[in-house]
Order: sequence, then structure tokens, then C-alpha cells
Amino acid sequence: RETGVSGTLDRIPFPLVLHHLHGMRASGVLHLTCGKKRKWIQLREGYPLAVRSNLIQETLGHYLVRTGRITKAELEECLSQTGEGKRQGEVLIAMDVLSEDEMVEILREQADEKIFEIFSWESGSFRFERARALPRANLLGVDRSPANLILEGVRLRFPLGRIDRYFEQHADDRLNHGESPFYRFQEICVEPSEDEVRRGIDGSQRLGDFSSEGEDLRRTIY
Repeated sequence: RETGVSGTLDRIPFPLVLHHLHGMRASGVLHLTCGKKRKWIQLREGYPLAVRSNLIQETLGHYLVRTGRITKAELEECLSQTGEGKRQGEVLIAMDVLSEDEMVEILREQADEKIFEIFSWESGSFRFERARALPRANLLGVDRSPANLILEGVRLRFPLGRIDRYFEQHADDRLNHGESPFYRFQEICVEPSEDEVRRGIDGSQRLGDFSSEGEDLRRTIY
């Protein structure tokens, strides 16, 4: 807790990093690096609150063009007016290209894009610094638990090959419900069919028993 947490993502995958920081009720900034990519995540009591990225394609203007919200011409006009303390979102609203409500939703989507992209990393490093602040970051939705964030990231972006390798390496491990509060999340939302599987876990099933199940269930079990 005092010296922080660090490691490599090939040994400790990103979902596990978030899981442990939640268990620690960690507050501070998580630094992540993969090649030239840089990401930063602000956490408070283990909950991710905001994210920042150095990727050009994840900047607001590029994200809006890529998702078809604005045209390249509108972006160029916006950039010509940006400056003197004006931010792109404010300029686009003033240009009547987007409404305030649309911008709020877009900024949340942009934040999700920045954090879910990290789930696709198979290598890189991480370092957590306690009691640090993260300026100029996209706010994440505060109505989503770390468990749901991890589950959504694993479903959307986590490499399936990495999941299957884990199943193979731990095929004889038995599944059971955790008893330690460290391993519990406040909320997790799964599909009804997957919830039936979850409720049926009683310590008799081995992880290898699920290796031939469909992709969606394998991701949820992981």
C-alpha cells in the first residue's frame, strides 16, 4: 500500500490489475504503457473515475469523425476556433453541430473507448501511484461497478486466445464462490442464462469443463 503497485501486463493482465486495486480500495493514478501507447486511470477507493490517453485517434475530434458524429470539415472549422481557453466540445456546441446532451453522452463513450482499448493489450507495464490526481481526463460513468467494467471490457476487447490459454493452464482448478470480501464486488450484471450457470457453481466443476462452451460464456466465466 505504501510503495504502490507495478508489474507487466503479460504476467498480470489488465482485468486482474483492476480487480486487485479494487480489493485494495486504492486511490491514486494507474499508469499504463504499451509501446508508444500511454494511458492513465484515476481511481478512488478502487473505483475507476477518469481516464486519459496519448492516442491521437482517441482525441475528441478524431473520435467524433471516426464515429460519424461530425465531418472532417466541421472538425477543421472547430480546430480553427479552438484556443484561448476554449475546448473542442464547447466550440462544437457553439457551432450548433452538437447539443449539450449529445456532448455529455459522447464524452462518456469516448472515456469508455479509452479504457476498453487497454483490455486488448497483451503486453506492456503498469504502475500505480497512491494519492495522485489526474488532470485533463475523461470522466467515466460512476454508476458502473468495477466488476461490471471488467466484465464489459473482457467481453468486448480481451483477447480470446488469452482466455483459452488460461482455461488450458488451469483446467483442473475447481470453481467456487469466493468467501473473502477481498474477492467480492458490489454488483455484477450477467445474462439470465449465464446467471443460472453462476448460481449452479458449487465446487464440483473444473475450469476445463467450460473450455468447449461458447465464446460469450467462456468470457464471462473468465
